[in-house]
Amino acid sequence: MISRVCKNITCAATAATVLLFVEASCAATQFRDEGIAAEASIKEYIGSNACPECHQGKYDDWSGKHMSNFVRYRGDNTESLPVDLGNAPIGADDVFLIVGDKKKMAFVDEHWKVLPYQYHIGKQKWIKRNEWRNQDYRLRCGSCHTVGLNPKTRQFVELNVGCEACHGPGRRHVENAAGKKMKVPGKTDGHDVLFTCRRCHNERRKHARPIQTFGGVFHGKGL
Repeated sequence: MISRVCKNITCAATAATVLLFVEASCAATQFRDEGIAAEASIKEYIGSNACPECHQGKYDDWSGKHMSNFVRYRGDNTESLPVDLGNAPIGADDVFLIVGDKKKMAFVDEHWKVLPYQYHIGKQKWIKRNEWRNQDYRLRCGSCHTVGLNPKTRQFVELNVGCEACHGPGRRHVENAAGKKMKVPGKTDGHDVLFTCRRCHNERRKHARPIQTFGGVFHGKGL
């Protein structure tokens, strides 16, 4: 009898462990239902670097904004960081991707896992973020921090909020500009000008703050 009870307890404990593991795995890989995921296959995108050939003015305007460069590969970062990774609670060699540079910074490893610490630049302080542990950056943040993300394959076209994040896939436009027009938020997409912005700049954790004073014209006049 005692043996049977112990066996049942062991089975129950094992089942509970498996259930917790499955729940944790699902939570770690759940795609956040917001932002702008891929509207077409990755082959339909071409990347922002193709735009200045015809739209140099608008490209210069975009590339001067924070949305164009707030995410970068550590290997591409030539500027000095406002934090000494050598004295960080995370391994300096683990940092593959750097997110943010004005108020706070987050870090991602080479397996695209978000490291569970955030650096507050103003306070010069590390903040532990346990809820980030084992989160895949592409699934947690990629729909707003990348262009053309396919959540199933986890492939994307480029980091940051590139031109095609708001205007849609552009390869056909580049190949035939007259025959294939790009989407213009607020004009040709059937929505108000802020509809596209709100897909990322929503009320979650003050993400809407950057568009509170938006005047309705993003690029200004000219090409």
